[in-house]
Amino acid sequence: GRHRVESWWQGKAFCKFVLYKENKSTMDAVGLVKKFLRLKNERALAFAGNKDKRGITTQWVTAHKIKPDRLLALNAKLFGIRLGNFSYVDEGINVGGLVGNSFRVVLRDVSGTTDEQVAVVAESLRTVGFINYFGMQRFGTSSVSTAEVGVALLAGQWERAVELVLGPKAGEKADVARAREHWAKTKNARASLDKFPYSCTVERRLLGGIAQHGKDYSEALRAVPYSMRTLYVHSYQSLVWNLMVSHRMTLGLSPIVGDLVLVASDDPRATVKRGDSKSIAVKVLREEDLADHTIYDVVLPLPGYAVLYPENDVGAGYAARLAADGLDGPDSFKPKNRDYALSGDYRKIVTLPSGFQWRMTKYSDFKISLLDTDLEKLEPSAGPPPGAPAVSGGDVGHTALVLEFTLPSSSYATMLIRELTKAPTDADYMTSLNPRA
Repeated sequence: GRHRVESWWQGKAFCKFVLYKENKSTMDAVGLVKKFLRLKNERALAFAGNKDKRGITTQWVTAHKIKPDRLLALNAKLFGIRLGNFSYVDEGINVGGLVGNSFRVVLRDVSGTTDEQVAVVAESLRTVGFINYFGMQRFGTSSVSTAEVGVALLAGQWERAVELVLGPKAGEKADVARAREHWAKTKNARASLDKFPYSCTVERRLLGGIAQHGKDYSEALRAVPYSMRTLYVHSYQSLVWNLMVSHRMTLGLSPIVGDLVLVASDDPRATVKRGDSKSIAVKVLREEDLADHTIYDVVLPLPGYAVLYPENDVGAGYAARLAADGLDGPDSFKPKNRDYALSGDYRKIVTLPSGFQWRMTKYSDFKISLLDTDLEKLEPSAGPPPGAPAVSGGDVGHTALVLEFTLPSSSYATMLIRELTKAPTDADYMTSLNPRA
């Protein structure tokens, strides 16, 4: 019968597969898969982390009680997405459940530098590392930062959060701008919803919530997927961390008294964070500890109600920043609405890439790929046509820098590239460099 346990699963409730995507974020790609499978459960598909829209990426995904033939059939329907490498597993993937990410990056049109100069900077990255900033993509791409929305949610300013999401934003397409203007003038949720294009998923879900709950904006916000709402508050966490690590680096490149380091939970001076499923132990460095540690051991907290803060000038910086944003210290991360509660976490302030390699190459045609994607390796027909012009060797007009490296979980390749190039890495700046984009 239909409700019997399928024997081919052998008691395993999850189908694990590789998701390949181009020109889409992971959330967008997974959203399309859910749409074509008509899945209403937000947690039917699970993945460890969101990959950048600008990257051609592969990552593991787990599907709960979905047959692989249904997933495989989507390859004929979805553009820029491929699913494969199916297997059956006992448990689903959890957010953050990965060791790291491997990258292959091409920086085109390199000029004004020599191979020797690149070698010096590349060697420094390989041996010294870089400040472990959260990448700019963590804060969204619109003129209103996702961190601003996060502050409003933590402060319980529901109407302000709604207006930050729905209100006018600079640089958007004309149809989206008109929809935002209509909302600003009328505050008519149902009429405004019809004007937002389907690509504005968050705005449309929020307007649907307002149409249902009226001015009970706290309840209306719950119409936005939980993963997106928590993204806003995590974005604010990340902003504070970035500001604090900048402050910490002005105090020197060696451990100082009051810094925090990770230790074993049975360390006699350990303070263990138990605010969620993680149990992380840290201790505060004293003068006698400094010789036993390096800057690579030092962590800073992502602000929350269950973490320890540095007992030096950086700790005071956290308090000052939260106060400036209208928040009442760590308790602000344990609001009455538990959807937005954050216990906090710890993050190393400097990170080292592993397997770091680089090479310079020449090319003549901007339309030719300088690296084969995973799809091109599997399906040669997906790559350049036979007889395509050579893209390496000889003086053919343009120079590219090819990088390969692996970073720990939650470290950003864009921050490594920023350290290498000493230039911004946001989408607008990168587009401005390339008139062909």
